Amino acid sequence: MSEPGPVEVYVALDATHAHAAVAALAAEKVPARVVGENLQTASGELGMSFNALPRVWVAAEYATRAQEILARFDLENATPEAGEKAPPWTCAKCGEEVDSVYAACWKCQNDRPVDGGGGDSL
Repeated sequence: MSEPGPVEVYVALDATHAHAAVAALAAEKVPARVVGENLQTASGELGMSFNALPRVWVAAEYATRAQEILARFDLENATPEAGEKAPPWTCAKCGEEVDSVYAACWKCQNDRPVDGGGGDSL
């Protein structure tokens, strides 16, 4: 029986975003690659389409782990709507209120919970 091939785990907004996602995976020792980043070059002529967005692919054995990492990546890189600021989060370790732009507590360096809220991240 043959090994399962690579699988798509992420659709990015542009090539820069796709490569940032791949870098986040690489930091966690998950090999990944960007597929279709050059399709956006033609989008000016053809009109933008969801199918022209770059994608991140990993070997099937890494898919679940990659999706977990990329969910965290999206949370950490989310930008609020214009004029809207994300609420602060509360550190589960020391109880300090931390501005939403920070991924770790400024006081004790505890990581922000994956859900972005004040849940226990230990």
